[in-house]
Amino acid sequence: MFNADVVVFGSPTQKWGMSPAIRTFMEQLTPEAMKTPLVASFDTRLHKPSFLTGSAARSIARMVKKAGGTLIVPPQSFFVTASEGPLEPQETSRAQAWARTVHEKVEARHTILV
Repeated sequence: MFNADVVVFGSPTQKWGMSPAIRTFMEQLTPEAMKTPLVASFDTRLHKPSFLTGSAARSIARMVKKAGGTLIVPPQSFFVTASEGPLEPQETSRAQAWARTVHEKVEARHTILV
């Protein structure tokens, strides 16, 4: 299914989990599809405790693990100012730092595997 070193899944958090479209996609993951790529997951959600909002990133991570995938970083949430966005002001720099971390982990893993 994936011809890549890393796959990043993301979704807005809706009703304490991922969007219906992402859930439908994630339900199709198979151990064969998740054998090769490293995975990262993120979501966007309101800036409240996750026990109040839920976390699509954590739901995605659980489905990835269930399909046999390997998470390279913990699931990450980025905060929005309203249910339709935009990101809170500091979140762009947090997202960039997270993306750099994902890249560094993939590069480190690739170096070890080669």
